[in-house]
Amino acid sequence: MGSVLIVGGGIVGVSVAYHLSRRDGVSVTLFEKGDTLGGETTGKSSLGLRQYGTDETQVRMKRYGKRLYNEFMADSSDMRYEPTEVIHVATTEAGRETIKRTQAGEHPMGSPSECVEGSELRDVLVVPEIREESIESALYRPNGGYFRSPESLVHAFADRAAAAGATIATGTAITDITVRDGQVEGAIADGERHTGTVVCAAGPWNNAVAAMAGVEIPVRQQRLHLLELEPPEPLTRTLPKIRHVETGVTFRGRPNGRVLVYHAEPAEDPYAAADVVDPNDTPGVSESIKCSMLESVETVMPVLSGAEVVHEDVAHTSRTPDGNPIIGWTERPGFTIAALHSRGIQYAPAIGDIVTRQLIDDDPTGYYADVSIGRFDGYADSHGAR
Repeated sequence: MGSVLIVGGGIVGVSVAYHLSRRDGVSVTLFEKGDTLGGETTGKSSLGLRQYGTDETQVRMKRYGKRLYNEFMADSSDMRYEPTEVIHVATTEAGRETIKRTQAGEHPMGSPSECVEGSELRDVLVVPEIREESIESALYRPNGGYFRSPESLVHAFADRAAAAGATIATGTAITDITVRDGQVEGAIADGERHTGTVVCAAGPWNNAVAAMAGVEIPVRQQRLHLLELEPPEPLTRTLPKIRHVETGVTFRGRPNGRVLVYHAEPAEDPYAAADVVDPNDTPGVSESIKCSMLESVETVMPVLSGAEVVHEDVAHTSRTPDGNPIIGWTERPGFTIAALHSRGIQYAPAIGDIVTRQLIDDDPTGYYADVSIGRFDGYADSHGAR
């Protein structure tokens, strides 16, 4: 295979590096423009791990991830995982219908969920702070959780990759992709030319990196607003993950007693509602959005009224037309894409496996039909063209 150059040091990039580095005869170099791995989108993630999806591909990929994370955690005490319930709550009749559609769209291979009337919520869930009388309906999912630290998660992959011989270059930006006779030859990083197959795993920067190779990808970005709250009084437990379906505001507790709140505008078609943006242009959370997020949280959980905002941030989550990742060969030989429809923590392990099997074994994998860029009209990949 020779050399592989990975662009991006978030959870997807380090997973690709880990999987490739386990194969003989492959020289792996990962380039991360920031000074630390996982310092951008991964570091702002909710770090959630769940076991449901709308199709078999999503559930299978998540199962691969859970198995690998189990292996890593058995080998390292640095990775800390907190199991928690996941609850979608509706405060209107329209929201009740949204919950019904959400449950109906879940693939049967995923973890089972339960629809609960608002008046019955405290029969199945111990969260006395929820304003039960404001809840029309809820979707209860018991099999969820999150990792405590993005750093430990990223380094679980990166350290193993480095130990197997991969080169991890932080503070090193890719400034161009070199193409000759229609094929990618390598990349230029901080003025130095490197030769090899390029794997683009740059999160919201994927569009810009792909454009350097002359490749267009059907990926857009949506702004994700983040707040961290200090409750006015200590809570009775670490809050589960709760999503208010009408507003799209989601919040969950943190082990330190604080509450993480995040929001992306809900849409029937998230891809259509998103756009290709410059992720370097990240204005802060506006006062109007902050107020609407806090109002939504207080509607569901009045005890958080008056909570202090101790941190705020903005991230960009990627969106694809059908909600599945785009993984593998592109129309440009020598250029592979690893793009998400959010859920990077959950899909990253399987993405690393798929990319490795394609590049090393020339194996499209059983995921191919559902993750290839060629599934979209007007797009093709070099494998399908052969």
